[in-house]
Amino acid sequence: MATLLRTLRFTGFTLLEYARSGRIVLELIATAAYFYIFLFRWPLDGAYFFTAVGVFLPLLMLYTMSAMVGLGDRPQGYLVLARRLGRGSYLLGLFLSAMLVAGSVYGLLSALTALINPASGLGPGGWLRGSLPLLLNTGLLGALLLMLSPLVFPTGWRLFVLGLVALAFSGNFISGSIREQLQSQFAPAYTVLTSVQAL
Repeated sequence: MATLLRTLRFTGFTLLEYARSGRIVLELIATAAYFYIFLFRWPLDGAYFFTAVGVFLPLLMLYTMSAMVGLGDRPQGYLVLARRLGRGSYLLGLFLSAMLVAGSVYGLLSALTALINPASGLGPGGWLRGSLPLLLNTGLLGALLLMLSPLVFPTGWRLFVLGLVALAFSGNFISGSIREQLQSQFAPAYTVLTSVQAL
C-alpha cells in the first residue's frame, strides 16, 4: 500500500512538473487545432471520429512520452529515487503521467465533439466500444516508448527489441522459406508481436 501511495504521489508530482514546464500548452494548442480542422468543420459519424482521433492520440503519446522521459532523466529524478521510491514505481509513475495526459486530451476531444458537433449514431455504448481499444493502443505505444528509452534498457537491448518489432512489422516484406524458418525459430516472440500489431 505504501508503494502504491508513493507511486501515485510521484505521478502527481510529475504531472505538476510537466504542467509547470509549459509543454502542456503545446498539447492544448495541438488539440484545439486538430479539433477545428478534423472534427468541427463537417458532419461526423462514429467511424470517422474514432479514425481521426486514432491518428492524433498516438502522435500525441509519442510527444508526451518523450517529454516525460526527458523529465525523468534529469538529475533531480535520482533524488526522488533515493527517497524510497523503487525503479519500477518511478517508471510506472512516468507511464501513468503520460497516460493521464493522453486520456485527458481524449476526454477533452470527446466532450467538445459531443457538445459542439455530435457524431451521428454514436451512443454511450458506441463511445465505450470505440474508446477502450483506442486507449489500450495508446497505452501500448506509451509502454513501448518507455521501454525503448535509456531509463529502461541499455543500447544493445534497445536495438534487440527494435529488431524484434521490425521483424513483427515486416510480414509483408519477408516471404517464402525465409519467413517459415524465422517463424519456426522465433515463433513465440513473433506470435506475441504480430498479435500486438493486430491491435
